[in-house]
Amino acid sequence: MEKYVKEIAESFIGQKEIHGNQGFIDKLFEVKMRGVGFYTGAPWCAFFAKLVWKDAGTERYKLIAGSALQTMRNFVKSEKLELTAKPNIGAIGIYRTMKNSKAQTTGHVAVVIEVGDSTFTTIEGNTNAKGGREGIEVAKKIRSYKFYEPDGLQLMGFINFK
Repeated sequence: MEKYVKEIAESFIGQKEIHGNQGFIDKLFEVKMRGVGFYTGAPWCAFFAKLVWKDAGTERYKLIAGSALQTMRNFVKSEKLELTAKPNIGAIGIYRTMKNSKAQTTGHVAVVIEVGDSTFTTIEGNTNAKGGREGIEVAKKIRSYKFYEPDGLQLMGFINFK
């Protein structure tokens, strides 16, 4: 099943938004994203992960919200959280935005497609060339296990696909 998640995520690489989270250039992709809760103006990284997990056939996709931090709260509340330091293929990485070493109310979500000792590869929605949470497309990224980041995206852990 995890390999299937990877194939699904990779099939969306290159999908682009209409500037300002106003929708998507590819109307079929837009229909799929709206089907998992995306709405005009919303950051969409978590909705992208939700779409991938839904298409992969896990009911756990219902716990993924439109926000990284709410997604984590949903998994904790459901007692289905296995927040781990190392992912499996198909896991979602949960990030929190940090500013001057202070946690912010925003975050980011990424789907893991490859796992290494010091890095992992993701497919992410709403990302950019720098790998930030404010983006324009679905892209493949190589990330490191940065559990401490005073400014930017701090990795909180992974929720594995099951």
